[in-house]
Amino acid sequence: MMYMKKIDLKKIIIYILVIVIICFLKKNYIYAISTGEASTLVKDILIYWGDNQVVNIIWFLPIIFEIFVISKKYFYKLNSFDLRSKNRKKYIKKVLISFILESFCFILALELSQLFIINFFIPNSLNINIDDLIFILKYVIENIFLIFEIMLVALLFKKLMYSIIFFLILNFIILISSMNLSLISTQIYIPFVNIYFGSGNFLVTILIILIGILIIKKIYLNYDIGGME
Repeated sequence: MMYMKKIDLKKIIIYILVIVIICFLKKNYIYAISTGEASTLVKDILIYWGDNQVVNIIWFLPIIFEIFVISKKYFYKLNSFDLRSKNRKKYIKKVLISFILESFCFILALELSQLFIINFFIPNSLNINIDDLIFILKYVIENIFLIFEIMLVALLFKKLMYSIIFFLILNFIILISSMNLSLISTQIYIPFVNIYFGSGNFLVTILIILIGILIIKKIYLNYDIGGME
């Protein structure tokens, strides 16, 4: 008999409410930040960084939300051991595959739901084309990278919250330095941040993620967490 996980309806309802609230906040500013071109509206809805730091934080809220949801769940998994697994190598492989798939699906669902809800608030505002779909895919990958680097540092120092705060502050500083103060060239390739610059090769980000997976696996196998070997 196949094992089925119990669906947490309360958690799903909370997630939906969070996304709706974020979209409502975005709706109030979407016309102010939009260039007026339909071809860039998808990007404007998902990412934005300008001179108004309140608006910047509102647009960053979905990223913070996905970071907390995914990293909290898998940091716990990587700091424990499922005794139903035969050994830690098998367990870490299972967790990492689940980590990648769930991160991809959750972030993609979060993006698409924002587009759907914004389009509900502002009817007939979206006309998604192939370039938009490519951008959405790039955005998913860059966000997965951000979660991976947070998890990597969290595993090294065994402090998830410190890692989250550190990387959020670091990315805020880089974005302010480059987008607001022009202290950092937007031509420089910086994973995750480059999606705001509209530059960079997301294939490089994928390669970095793969390297991060190998490092996380090595760190985990050297963890003193007990359990079966």
